[in-house]
Amino acid sequence: MRLKVNKNLTRLEIIAEKKEISSILGGDVQKDGREITVAKIKNPVLMTDPFRIGRFDSITRDTLFQLYGSFPRVTEYEGVESVWDPSRHVNVWCPSIDTLFFARALLSLIRKTKIKSTMDLGCGSGFLGQFILEKSREFGRPLKKLDFVDINPEALRCAMDNTEKKRGKTTVSYLLNKAGEGVRINGEYDLLICNPPYIPRPAGGDDNPFEGLTLIKELSEKGPELLTKNGLMIINISSLCEETVLPWLKKNFEIKSVGRLRVPLKVLPVINNRTSRSRRWLRYLKNNPGLQTDKKEKSGYRYWHRLNLIIAKPI
Repeated sequence: MRLKVNKNLTRLEIIAEKKEISSILGGDVQKDGREITVAKIKNPVLMTDPFRIGRFDSITRDTLFQLYGSFPRVTEYEGVESVWDPSRHVNVWCPSIDTLFFARALLSLIRKTKIKSTMDLGCGSGFLGQFILEKSREFGRPLKKLDFVDINPEALRCAMDNTEKKRGKTTVSYLLNKAGEGVRINGEYDLLICNPPYIPRPAGGDDNPFEGLTLIKELSEKGPELLTKNGLMIINISSLCEETVLPWLKKNFEIKSVGRLRVPLKVLPVINNRTSRSRRWLRYLKNNPGLQTDKKEKSGYRYWHRLNLIIAKPI
């Protein structure tokens, strides 16, 4: 299956490819072609949106649910394709709407800025680093160095699977960091990108690197040391943590917002309200001014927040 999003993030196409054309649609690639667009979603807020899928007619709805259970899955944005398979890329999230929101902002920067070295910190699937690699080359200014950094070796495998055949003459490294030991790097970078954990929780939470604001705090303090003289850091934060992290960033950086996007808060360990831990966490977030609540769920989701993409330049 292929998920294809247009440049302005206003349309998501859900496409059956040759395997699904045969097994799910009952077709023949020779007669029906290698791709069939099954549905389009306007102004997507999630790459996997059960609410919007459920509003299609029953046949389309059931077809889409089967497609979403078919792997590998390809995510495509502006000609860059990333393949994700949960059986190979264990505990790795496929590219999300956050990822493509980030990529849209990167497109403008890459087009007008010469970047020789990039670090994709907390790379996950590696889509953003791959996007910079391919687009920099397309615009005639190929990267010299690209480093993917994560604490999950399977994330680095996903990044490697999607990048190795496209690296060209760029030196690409895959750096495994260890949770709790700080960011370890390979030199300095013209551009550091990070889509970090941004959901605050009670008592800070240094024990789980996938939660809390620990990484953002470290970058706000040590980020300038990771950059070249005119280097930039681009980081994605949430309205849930803005009041806390913007003052951190302003101590060492001149910051500018380059985009905002309202999306559902769809992290079930936080919002399911069925365990003592999630109940405590949700009570904590309900006092947060950055959390928006749709009590009647007319939008399809109860909790929402706003992403804020920040460009940070060391002072």
